[in-house]
Amino acid sequence: MSVIHLPAEHFISVSDLEIRINGQPRVCVDWFSIPEKGVTAILGPSGCGKSTFLRVLSGIHDQDISYSGTVTERGCRRQGGSLLRYAMVWQVPTVFPCSVWDNLKIPLRKRGIPRKQWRGRMEEQLERLGLARELGAEWPRVRAGKLSGGQRQRLCMAMGVLMNSEVLLLDEPTSALDPAATEGIEEIVSELSRERPVLIV
Repeated sequence: MSVIHLPAEHFISVSDLEIRINGQPRVCVDWFSIPEKGVTAILGPSGCGKSTFLRVLSGIHDQDISYSGTVTERGCRRQGGSLLRYAMVWQVPTVFPCSVWDNLKIPLRKRGIPRKQWRGRMEEQLERLGLARELGAEWPRVRAGKLSGGQRQRLCMAMGVLMNSEVLLLDEPTSALDPAATEGIEEIVSELSRERPVLIV
C-alpha cells in the first residue's frame, strides 16, 4: 500500500500503526499524514489492506479488527473515540431503503437542524452534486434504492456534507461506474476537497 499526498500541515497523522485481523498483523504503516484540504490517494493491489485502513481511521470497523500505534488529529493524540467527524462512502454505496428525502434528513436530524431548514439545505447539496437536475422536482419521493450507482455515490456524499463531516473517506468510488459517471464523481471530489480533506482509495 502506498500513499500520494501534497506536503502541507498535518491535519491527521498516523505513526507506527499496526492493524490486526483476528490477532494476525494485516497492515503496517510507519508514517502517514493527511493535509487540512485536498485529495490524498491510497494506492495498492487488491487485498493489501487499503479499505481496512480506512475503517480503522474512521472508527467504523468490526470487533475482529484491532490496532496499535498513534493517530493524531488536529495535533492531538486520539484516545479512544475520534476527535473529528468522518464520512465514509463505501465501494458499494450504502443507502437506506426509503426515499431520498428520508436519507438526507438523517444527518440533519442528528445535528439538530430545525426542520424548516431541511429542504433548503438538501436542495443546495443536490444541486451542487448534480442530482437535482437528474431527479427532477419529485426528488423527495424518489426511492434511494432505485438510483444508479453513481447517483447513490453522490447521495452518500451529500449525506456526509449535511452531517458537516470534516473528513471524507472514499473507498474506490468509481470502480463500478461508466466513464461519464466517473468523470462526474472526480469533479465533485475535486470541489469537495477545497473545503476538507478527502482520502480516496
